[in-house]
Amino acid sequence: MPSSAPALEARQVTFAYPGTPVLRSVSLAVESGEMVALLGPNASGKTTLLRLLGGALQPQGGKVLLDSVALKGLRRREIARQVAVVPQQFTMPFAFTAQEVVMMGRTPYLRPLSGPGPADREAVMEALETMGMAPVADRFFNDLSGGERQKVMVAMALAQGPQVLLLDEPTAHLDIHAQMEILDRVKRLNQEGLTVVAAMHDLNLAALYFPRLVLLHQCTVAAQGSPQEVLTGERLQAVYGAQVALHPHPTLGVPQVTLLPQNGWGGR
Repeated sequence: MPSSAPALEARQVTFAYPGTPVLRSVSLAVESGEMVALLGPNASGKTTLLRLLGGALQPQGGKVLLDSVALKGLRRREIARQVAVVPQQFTMPFAFTAQEVVMMGRTPYLRPLSGPGPADREAVMEALETMGMAPVADRFFNDLSGGERQKVMVAMALAQGPQVLLLDEPTAHLDIHAQMEILDRVKRLNQEGLTVVAAMHDLNLAALYFPRLVLLHQCTVAAQGSPQEVLTGERLQAVYGAQVALHPHPTLGVPQVTLLPQNGWGGR
């Protein structure tokens, strides 16, 4: 059951990069145990909102709260023990193994000048096993496939022992098998109690895996609710500028989006 206070909340959050407003008075409450997808066109503020929710950015107006406590008043180590972020891109310039990469997730628990202890090593192996990556623990991260690297990155986040997992485009650049494998595992973690917020580009995957969608457009929340409530033809045309047809998924019933070619072009 959800707690009395949201696990993570943005209240009237405003943020702009120099000369470019991104979010204006955006409010979002994520209850404990929810699985929420952030949708919207490119540059609609999905990644910025995730970074604000994770404490990497500070809002220029409004505030972000973690279990009713303002992130601004918490130390980075305190935030990292409760909120883990999986970025869209993760570059590893050195020859670290998958296990060594996942161990980086234990940084919030390590004391200065001290190495990992038995509890840290146990947390790392558990995270690797959860993501099905234990067999490649000793392989170099950069030698792994895109899907394997993504699962290792999620394992690194899980090694933090978080209450909330933030994912930025977790299925970007992956084939359909890898996409479903990542989201299946994240869904299972959510069913075990982990709160999940993810920025998603793929509307169909979002509808399949996320019970609540939040659609961003023109610096604010254009709509939020179930896939059936958010994904309507009129709204998607207004937000994305594309004509679409919607049809129910054959087994799950959630809306699936099909693009309608313009000017009579039929793809031939």
